[in-house]
Amino acid sequence: MEVDPRQMPSLTAPVCRVRKGEEIKLIIGDGTRTHRDETLVSLLRESMAIREKVLSAPDLTIAEVAASSGRCRKRMSRLFRLSWIAPEIIDAILAGRQPPSLSPRSLLAVDLPLDWANQKAALGF
Repeated sequence: MEVDPRQMPSLTAPVCRVRKGEEIKLIIGDGTRTHRDETLVSLLRESMAIREKVLSAPDLTIAEVAASSGRCRKRMSRLFRLSWIAPEIIDAILAGRQPPSLSPRSLLAVDLPLDWANQKAALGF
């Protein structure tokens, strides 16, 4: 039996292509998440704790603070930089409205600009 293509229903939906590592996903919807990523939230919480730790010891370098707490200096430095992220980005992550491409790995790897508007652009907001 042959099907007439003019009689086939047409479905349309907004889609977003997201790359995570070597994986590519096709997200159906407007490309925003509707659920909170607890790993991202935990990363933000950890970055704020690191900032408090570093600022409470102004006479020590980040490397010295990391060594005294048994932590990796490189990760501590990245988390410290992350603690200065724009409040709008924090609010979006807490509400689960971050871009689908934003992962804990990508958030730690990005060289965040100081300007909040540029941070939003760098992270895909």
